[in-house]
Amino acid sequence: MRRILAAALVGAIGLVTGLTLVALSPVLAQDEMATVSMGDNFFEPFELTVAPGTTITWVNDGADLHDVVSDWFIFDSGLMSPGDSFSWVFSDVGDYAYVCDLHDGMNGVVHVAVAAPPAEPQTAAAPT
Repeated sequence: MRRILAAALVGAIGLVTGLTLVALSPVLAQDEMATVSMGDNFFEPFELTVAPGTTITWVNDGADLHDVVSDWFIFDSGLMSPGDSFSWVFSDVGDYAYVCDLHDGMNGVVHVAVAAPPAEPQTAAAPT
């Protein structure tokens, strides 16, 4: 049930602010790595936007046990003690919500997106 509520919350946030959230999260170059800190009852950053092929590593920087479980059970870190880490390569474009099963309200999301090509410069039409 908690997974369903977390997914609904992340989905609702995305509907309300979808483009703003993605626009504020820079897309990393392919094959880069990113780290998410697991504090006691929060993920930092809560949201990441990355390119396909990016490896995300979650590090338990808190004092409690935590885990990282995707809403659709695509990945599951198992229990992580303080100092432990877990990595996952995000190959496919999409939105991946995740939670810590041990702590209500501890959730996050990874957006995997292909960066938009640079805009072509606009030229003014010649006067007739």
